[in-house]
Formats: sequence, C-alpha cells, structure tokens
Amino acid sequence: MKCQLPYHVGMWAETGGGKSTAISNVIGGMIQELGGAPTIRTTIPKIDVDTAKIFPHVDWLGVPNSVFGLLEAALEIQYRIHVNEQAFLKGEEIKDFDPILFFIDEINLIFTRWKSINEADLENVLDRFADTLSGERLEYFNRFMRIELGNYKQQFAKKLLLFIWQTGRSLRVKSLIAGQNLQPGSFGMMVNDLANCAYISFGDSIRSCQKYKVRDVDADLISKNSNLLQKALKTNPQLKYTALYCPTQGEAFFGTLPPPNYYEWDKELVRPKLSKLMSNGASNWTESRENVQVRPTPDRLQNKEFGVFKDASKLPSKFQNLSYEAYLQLWQRLPKKTDSCVHKMLAYEQVFEVSRSSDRKVVSDFIDWLERNFS
Repeated sequence: MKCQLPYHVGMWAETGGGKSTAISNVIGGMIQELGGAPTIRTTIPKIDVDTAKIFPHVDWLGVPNSVFGLLEAALEIQYRIHVNEQAFLKGEEIKDFDPILFFIDEINLIFTRWKSINEADLENVLDRFADTLSGERLEYFNRFMRIELGNYKQQFAKKLLLFIWQTGRSLRVKSLIAGQNLQPGSFGMMVNDLANCAYISFGDSIRSCQKYKVRDVDADLISKNSNLLQKALKTNPQLKYTALYCPTQGEAFFGTLPPPNYYEWDKELVRPKLSKLMSNGASNWTESRENVQVRPTPDRLQNKEFGVFKDASKLPSKFQNLSYEAYLQLWQRLPKKTDSCVHKMLAYEQVFEVSRSSDRKVVSDFIDWLERNFS
C-alpha cells in the first residue's frame, strides 16, 4: 500500500493483523510528506515487545499519563495559532513552523480512562501536565488554554482529539491515531468531523470502516471486494495483511500492507536531541524533556482513586489481582448492549466462563464494580 498520506491518519486495527509493522511504515510515510527531520512525540498507554522495538523512547507512557499526548498536541496547535495571530496583528511576517508528528496508540483505552472527569480530577491532571511545560508554552497554557479545558470535562479526551483533527492541518502538525474502534460514535463525533483524517483498517474492522469512510459511489465495489477477501482468507491466511485505505479525497482501495521497514525512518527522531539542547544551555535539557520516560516503567495510578473489589478472591484466578490497566482492558472487552450497559449473560459465557449461579453472582457484582469505576 503506497500512497500520499494526509495530515491525520486513523488506524483501525485488531491485535495480530500487522499493526506494529503498519505503524512504523505509516510514520515513515508521514515523515517523508513532512520533509526534513520532524519531531516525533509518542503516547503509548501499554507497551509491548513489538511497540518497544519501534519506539526506543516514549514521551507519555502508561494510562495515567496517556492523555498528556492529546493535551500536548492541542497545546502545540493552539500556541502556533496564537503566534500567527500576534504576528499578523503586529504586521510581521507569518513564518512557517517546524513539522511535528504525534503518534497516539490505544486511543480507545485513553477514552475509557479520560472520558468524563470531575473537577478535582481535571485540576490534578492539568497541574501535572503544566509541570512538564516551560517558557512561552507554559505561559500560554496558564493564561488561555487552561480555563478553556474546563468546558471539556464531560468528554475530555474526545474533545481534545476532535480539536486536533479539525485544526492541525495547516500548522504542520500531523497525527497518527491507532485503536480498535474508530467509529465516529466512539469518539463522540459526527461523520463529517473525520473529513481531515484518512483511515486504514484491518481485518474485521474493514466492514465497520466502510460505513463511515467509503464514498457512496464506491460502496458497492468495496463491499464486493471485501466479501471476496473474506472468502479468500480461508485458504490464504497471508491475506490478513490486506487493509482498506480510505483517503481524505478520492477512491478507497484495498492494498497489501508494506513489509517491515518499507518506509525507513531514523529511530533517533523519537529521542531527545541532547547535543542540540545542550548547545542552547544546560537548562534547556530539563526545560524541554523533564517529562520524558526513556524506558518503560510500571504504570502508577496517580490521579484516580478506586477501591479494591471486595470479593476478588472468589473470582476466577486470572481475574484476581489485576493492574489498573488490566481493569481498563477488561472493561473494554465486556460485551455491551445498545444502551452501553454490559450484556451480563454473554459476559458470563464468553469472558468469565462461569456457569454456576453462585459464581455468576460474584461476577455480576464485579461487573457492577467495573462499571462504577471505568464507565
């Protein structure tokens, strides 16, 4: 799959479908489009072996800090808009900015944690984010952006992503957003809000993607080819590396995902430029990269209190002593009804694999506990 990439890309992928290889290649293609050596900022809520190979350095690691990637991207866009406005009002030349690419993985995991937050939670996360800033961006954040973010409490992460997709295009800010469900409804968006974003979908996600990103005039052909692909998969498993690409303009098409490193890029782009920073004074190292996590560390829940499920010892063993991240992932996996409530009967059979009434009673209470903490 080789094509001109737009400013924002949504990657709709399931585990095992070539996601990691595709991420690396898409980033390589976006870097080529931006030109030069753009800054790359990475947000990875959960690290694994394949992702660690792509990103030897991660800016925002773990669920508690995962929303910082969206906050930083939104701040960068707003700050660039502000700089341009001031230059225009003063009659000065409006200069171009250096390119920057934000990669944000597991967006649905981020949405689950950073969906609706209370006042104390908002103040906590904004204080922690402000501690990572300095200079003009810190001043802009405190003077202008912080108050505005108070209006986003009901759909915090979703509003940030919508802002990034709607406004980043002309400011040399690109984004690559990866997740298991990129339907507009999961973002709290309208279909037209996705106009600036191309989609790449894999596997079973292809059918859902067709509804939102394939033009009506192309729908019949894409649906026909999708059916042929599903049939061919039965005899040729390698076809699972075929993806549907839906550009911002033009025809959608199927293509085979490129092999590893087809679009090569320098992994040093995701590391701090120590020599450059030190040349401007030692203080700039701390000022610019104080928040950086150079290697993976265990998630620490810093900003949301939740109790321990009182009957955890009565659950099936694999659901005892879960981490915060694992609770989030479990909540996402549970089958939901159309009203977003958990379909408990399916959950008993498909997820927890319990049949006795006493076991189901404990699991039912556990599901209620998950809903209180993670819905």
